Amino acid sequence: MTIHRWILASALLMLPALAQALLWPGAAPCNATLQACINSASAGATVELASNTPIDESPNFAIPLTLRAASGFAPQLLAGRVITVSINSAGTYAVEGILVQRGFVSVTHNSGNATVRLRRIRILEAIDGAAEISLYSPSNASLDYEIAENDLGFYWNTFDGGIRAAIQVLDNGTGNANGSIHDNRVNASGNESAGILVTTRDHAHVTRVFGNWIRGGNRYGSIYLRQGSLTGSGGGSLTGYVLNNIVTPFARSGDAYGIAADAYFGALNLQAFNNTVTGAYSGINVYIAAAASGNGRIANNLLAGNILSIALTEGGTGSISNDHNLLFGGSISGTTAGSGTISIDPRLRGAPGNPWLNAGSPAIDAGDS
Repeated sequence: MTIHRWILASALLMLPALAQALLWPGAAPCNATLQACINSASAGATVELASNTPIDESPNFAIPLTLRAASGFAPQLLAGRVITVSINSAGTYAVEGILVQRGFVSVTHNSGNATVRLRRIRILEAIDGAAEISLYSPSNASLDYEIAENDLGFYWNTFDGGIRAAIQVLDNGTGNANGSIHDNRVNASGNESAGILVTTRDHAHVTRVFGNWIRGGNRYGSIYLRQGSLTGSGGGSLTGYVLNNIVTPFARSGDAYGIAADAYFGALNLQAFNNTVTGAYSGINVYIAAAASGNGRIANNLLAGNILSIALTEGGTGSISNDHNLLFGGSISGTTAGSGTISIDPRLRGAPGNPWLNAGSPAIDAGDS
């Protein structure tokens, strides 16, 4: 009997401590402000918002923590209120299931190997063109991120030299980054708006951009990936898997790109498969500067009603191929149509606003498996 008790006691000592769970509003210390509740949390805690009343606070945290809606509630921040997260140590940082009337969710990765999850966030309006979901990493530590299932309404109409995107991942460190941006719905209106922006300089960065529906995104692209910058030099790399996205810009001006990828230095590897882009100036646009290398494949995409279906400028080393795309109503620049390309009306339900296929469309099951 004594031996059995000793074994049981040893097993209990080995059990991991349960993560702290706080409910706001709730018992003290969560019976006052939301920020006071967050400040009382320990690293690894979860703070759940059990309120449907608009919250007149701008919550922030700088420890590994999950801030999310409690089951059965739809918490929201009043217009002008924002969520900011500062990462200074290793761990998981998450914001989930919160509506922001007019504002943003901003995460800065300063140090520590971090995982970031920004999911099921709805933002109705931006503040002066600031990205509604922003992840900025000047750190040399590793970064894993997921930005998913968000619903964003973004508007910017003034050219100020910056890239104004609804979702942005700005990676300026020298470590490794690996992430996904998927199943988001973005309305990026205004002549100077972008939908999704991912930039890196000296990191080895892998991003998977898939299952998004982007309406708008005129100057720089509804989905824009960039390795390097116009000034400076470096040896980073950006691998972008751009898959199964629907892109319908609001205008076909000279800068209205559907999917764009640039490399100014370092290495770009672009894999663009199974996307639909309608009504853009350039459906898929790739630029490789002389100081960079570019490789990849553009395949199984439906590019219809664009002025340019595919545009490649390859000034550096490497090669980006294309094959088995459906190209309709646009020309090709900087390359030739690859094997399996078809040029036929895909019979969309309505272009550019409705890119879905009618029954009997020649695009159905026409890709290269």
